Amino acid sequence: MIMKRLLKLVQQASQRQRTRKQLLDLSPEQLKDIAVDVSDARREGRKRFWQ
Repeated sequence: MIMKRLLKLVQQASQRQRTRKQLLDLSPEQLKDIAVDVSDARREGRKRFWQ
């Protein structure tokens, strides 16, 4: 049970890191399309994987 929980936490952290990197890769126009401010995207994209 502990191993399953640990694996799930690692998978979630990996997913967060991946999606945050993708957010940093979006152009200002793409961010505007999804109603995300450039500064907000940068702030979110630079968070550590555990945050």
